[in-house]
Amino acid sequence: MSVGLIVILTVLMHTGFGGVRVVMTLYAIDQGAPPLVVGLLLSVYALVPMFLSVSGGRWIDRIGVRRPLFIGLILMVVGSAIAWLPYGLPVLFVTSSLVGSGFLLSQLVSQKLVGDADDNAVQRRRNFGLLAIGYSVSGVLGPTSAGLLYDLIGAANTFLVMAVMPLLVLAVLLRRRAALPGPMAAMPVQRRFFELLTMPGLRRLYLSVALTSSAWDVHQFVVPIYGRAIGLSASDIGLILGAFGLATLVVRLVMPVMLARLSEWVAIWLAQFISLCVFVAYPFFDQFQTLMALSFVLGLGLGLGQPMALSLLHSLTPPGRVGEAVGLRLMIINGTQTILPSGFGALGGLLGVGALFWTVGTVIAVGLIAQSGGGYNRRSR
Repeated sequence: MSVGLIVILTVLMHTGFGGVRVVMTLYAIDQGAPPLVVGLLLSVYALVPMFLSVSGGRWIDRIGVRRPLFIGLILMVVGSAIAWLPYGLPVLFVTSSLVGSGFLLSQLVSQKLVGDADDNAVQRRRNFGLLAIGYSVSGVLGPTSAGLLYDLIGAANTFLVMAVMPLLVLAVLLRRRAALPGPMAAMPVQRRFFELLTMPGLRRLYLSVALTSSAWDVHQFVVPIYGRAIGLSASDIGLILGAFGLATLVVRLVMPVMLARLSEWVAIWLAQFISLCVFVAYPFFDQFQTLMALSFVLGLGLGLGQPMALSLLHSLTPPGRVGEAVGLRLMIINGTQTILPSGFGALGGLLGVGALFWTVGTVIAVGLIAQSGGGYNRRSR
């Protein structure tokens, strides 16, 4: 299967995933759910994936991508569709678990396929840049379409529209089953995943993943709450989140030029620094246009860091453990998605939404100081 087709299918999957997340958040807020309940709802989105990430990566390494991908897509379709049922908030917790788990498997497969498509390090970096552009496109389409559809046709029907996205991917793959690679001929003896953390390069990389993931996910969680608190419509909130996705697309389109000037580690550090500045500034503004601009700037920073991290991950990982290493990365990401929304939801109820932005900014600042103290940028270059 070509990298181009993988990217197109990933765009469809990620659009459905992101759209469900936005609609779910808006619906819960409009039903009167407090920030803590909204946070718990989004935590469930990542709870099962957090525990399944490493084992899922190993499973894909062992049996190939075909069966995990089909199972993941079916979970996404079913999870999105059942949210149409008129059972209110309780059914959304089921949707959250199914869609989150299904997208985990789909994401593991797409990232492994792209990483295995070429052994050349330069070409692999370009392939991941192309995949990152795909994520950026869906990062615009998912929130923006979800917000607009929410205002036009309501939450229930929007969930059905989002279920169509993974269903289209499933239909394409059923016609092209032979294009999916099978398992490797021989696998090395499985080791414990925490052995990957004993490797200095991977350990530093996973720390940076935790920080950038925290910035990414808190932004997606807090903006709808903050937007509703200052009187923005669902369409406005969707456009603010869409500006973030548009920025990631812009920065990734010019990334080939930037690669000649920036190393992967410098790009990752820059992404964290931009995130710090934006989170400090957010609570001082409540104008729609200004919030869109801040979201766009944050997207420029974080959009630069993610493909660099994926390229480094494949370069630093021992042969035969790529799926496991990707799974560990997603476990860290899903861990932040599980812990932060519920924790920040409780904190928001006590201190207010503005304090959430400053709290995550403080976490990023501490991480930057720790990394600078360790001199990881200098050693990596």
